[in-house]
Amino acid sequence: MSGYKPSGIFVIVSIMVVCCLHFAVMAEAGNGNWPFEITVTHRPGTYWWCPGNAWDAESIDWNLENLKAGGIGTAHIVPIYGAKGYEDRYIKYLSEEWIDSLQYILQKADTLGMKIDMTTGTGWCFGGPDLAQDHQDTRASLDKATGKLSFSTRRMVKRAAPGGEGHMLNPFSQGAIAAYVSRFDKALKGLKLLPRAQYHDSFEYQANWCAEMPGEFAKRRGYDLNDHIRTLFGEDEDKDRASRVKYDYRLTAAEMHREFIETWAGWAKSRGMMTRNQAHGSPANLLDVYAAVDIPETEMFGSPEFPIPGFRHDDRFTREGDSDPRICRIASSAAHVAHKPGSQLVSSESCTWMREHWHGTLGQIKLEMDLFFLAGINHVY
Repeated sequence: MSGYKPSGIFVIVSIMVVCCLHFAVMAEAGNGNWPFEITVTHRPGTYWWCPGNAWDAESIDWNLENLKAGGIGTAHIVPIYGAKGYEDRYIKYLSEEWIDSLQYILQKADTLGMKIDMTTGTGWCFGGPDLAQDHQDTRASLDKATGKLSFSTRRMVKRAAPGGEGHMLNPFSQGAIAAYVSRFDKALKGLKLLPRAQYHDSFEYQANWCAEMPGEFAKRRGYDLNDHIRTLFGEDEDKDRASRVKYDYRLTAAEMHREFIETWAGWAKSRGMMTRNQAHGSPANLLDVYAAVDIPETEMFGSPEFPIPGFRHDDRFTREGDSDPRICRIASSAAHVAHKPGSQLVSSESCTWMREHWHGTLGQIKLEMDLFFLAGINHVY
């Protein structure tokens, strides 16, 4: 990055804008060929990375105006770490200055007929500073000598922005998510406009425990998990008993994570915002967790590999299973089964790591977008 001088505070992923230009062309040509009016939700969205939260009015205007001209309908704010050498421009996440800038973005987008989504946090996953220890992403392990559990909370927010650094949140704890969203209530309460939707990224927590686990297990399963800790952690020769205890534990964890997402979605809805969630990776019934929000969101790694004449293949960057469309169909299935009135949107984090950086092509993007549409995705990012 030697010599790099950012002209604006956000990074627009140019290849995605170019990819989506045909949406703008269709709109410019009029609606004669369409049986419906093209709206903001028909247009693609983009992840709008915010290095260092170092935004200003000039760069906000430049970015949003160019995104609109490129056919983008929704910009999704994701604050991340900043560019070295520009530390004096960083803005602390959720500070008064940050909120003022967010309000400016929302007002500017509104004048352009665009929508703004935001991650409920910085980088990914949920988390940040000053979390109570019981609210941190917690992993339990068995001390074989004593038969007791020990706990670690090492997982930190990835790519955190200034003011957002800290431990990841515990994804099974109702106390954790309730305390977490209260911070956003305080920060967002003075806004005249709000984001269209809040967002939760894929399950990349490492937690397998929370302070509420023993009590919730007893309430839901009818017996004390503490009496079966050695069995749970594989220190029991009775395979049948071990299977039953593990099943009950996994079912309890699945229910608690679904309720974690439901609490977050309920909070957003009560404030007039929708939610987008990537359920994949979570130790739960994926259909239930996708269906808990307004807009289920999938993603795809790697470029689809089909025997198309003239399509460029490169074995160096091909991994089997990366472009399996079945994970996409789980998200779209959840939207169909849940019958979300007035929504029926299914979104995608698109074209992630198609190849090594700088090796992706527009042809690969086109093929991946086609595969998304065939899998029932209608709201691509």
